[in-house]
Amino acid sequence: MRDRLAHSHGQAFRDVVRALLGRLPHVPDLVVRPTSEEQVVDVLEWCGDAGVAVIPFGGGSSVVGGVEPRVGDAYAGAVSLDLGAMDRVLEVDLTSRAALVQAGVFGPHLEDQLRLWGRTLRFFPQSFEFSTLGGWLATRAGATSRRA
Repeated sequence: MRDRLAHSHGQAFRDVVRALLGRLPHVPDLVVRPTSEEQVVDVLEWCGDAGVAVIPFGGGSSVVGGVEPRVGDAYAGAVSLDLGAMDRVLEVDLTSRAALVQAGVFGPHLEDQLRLWGRTLRFFPQSFEFSTLGGWLATRAGATSRRA
């Protein structure tokens, strides 16, 4: 149950207060931790067939309710798809400066991996240490950035 509770709220002030008070009315029915793209596809297919909502979860640093599974009666349940185990840079093309990166990588770990290729993302939101590439993409990089 502790794992499901940890995946039921973000880090906005109201989320933190509600968690401290034990007021977490929207808890996922299941937390899954895929380690490969194939496993993500399997989870999405199963949830789609079963009418279950899927809520992606990276660092849990959301301040806009993005990880809270408020799905109502439209779905048979909710699954939190924790991408934390998918945290690697898979490919780097030095010519095009493109990289294939898994969504669950936190900012510092991403920079560490890109540094091995002599590269940097050059994107440092305030939540850099606590948020993931997938979250940056999902929110269209809505965090306030700072320059390195």
